[in-house]
This record gives sequence, C-alpha cells and structure tokens, in this order.
Amino acid sequence: MRPHIGIVLASLAALSLGVPAYADSLTGSQVTLTLDDPTLGTPISNSATATVGPGIEFPTGTLTSINPNYTLYNPNIDVSSESILLDYTINGIFNGAAFNGFVFDFSGAPTITGVSLDPSSVFPAGDVVGLTFTGDEIAVNLESATVTPTTSILLDVDTGSTVTPEPRSVVFLATGLLALFGLAQIKQLKPKKLAA
Repeated sequence: MRPHIGIVLASLAALSLGVPAYADSLTGSQVTLTLDDPTLGTPISNSATATVGPGIEFPTGTLTSINPNYTLYNPNIDVSSESILLDYTINGIFNGAAFNGFVFDFSGAPTITGVSLDPSSVFPAGDVVGLTFTGDEIAVNLESATVTPTTSILLDVDTGSTVTPEPRSVVFLATGLLALFGLAQIKQLKPKKLAA
C-alpha cells in the first residue's frame, strides 16, 4: 500500500468525526390527534394518526364525534417541523368545560421543551387559548372559544436538540482506523535493509 493512500484514509476518518446530525424537528414523526371534552384524557372523537411532512396532516372532517349529539369544529391542521397551524373554515363555539380541545400525541419526535402561541394567530378578542405540554404531547384548550372562517391559531413548538451519530461518519471512522491498523501491520512485516 502506498503511503499517500493511508494519509487520505486517515484524513477522511478525522473529518468524519466532526459531522454530527441533529434530530430537532417534528418532521417524520408520527402524530395522533383527538378532541377531548369535558376533561383532558376524555376523547369525544375518534383518533387519527399521520406522519409529519409536507401538506395538511389533518384536513377538516378528519375527526368525527363518538357522540351523535356532539358537533365537532374541525379546522385544517398542518403540523410542520416546528409549528402546528389550526386553520378554521367554519363558525362555531366550543363548550365551556375544564378542557375542550385538541390533543397531539407524538411518537418518534424529539422531546418537546416548549409551546407558545405565535403572535400572527388570529382569533376573536377575549378568547383564550390554553396550552399545556409534556415531552411528547401538546394539548390545546379552546374551552368557550369562538371560531370563525378567519380564525387561525399558530403554535410554535420548541424541541430539544439531540446529537445522533450519522451512520456515514461511523463507517468513515472505522475505515480510517482499519487503514491505519493495516499500515502499521505492513510496516512491521516489511524487511528492513541492512547497511553494508
């Protein structure tokens, strides 16, 4: 093996050490949606699951009531890498209850570390949007809120960044180390010239 090949392989191995991948996006995770009323943890709708990606994950009408006397006010719901948009196309008033709203349960997502109402949100004056979250769940309480076709609720979602090794980096590192080991073995086996 020529010495310059070993240097190239060792350089590639060293470069691969500085290439971490960050998993800090909701994109690609699974999200399950329900509407709970009168308390958090008491679903009044079916559940629906989607993969976070391009497009609207939950179009209007995705959720249906499990109580035939209960009217659901379904918005188009788009979950993106760092936000959730509830975009209404209908008029309605949510019942007064301890909790009456949407629950987003994430699987395969980074830890949720914060949720806030984006200032660009549009909803009737005086209405309050209650937000709670855990590491993998977001609850949006719309108790007694009025929605109209102009209601647009945008939630900013913060996630904890975690560093995960990229498979390519590990392969480069292993290849470089094997090459260095191979060079050391070749140098030990090579006969040395004797001085005359």
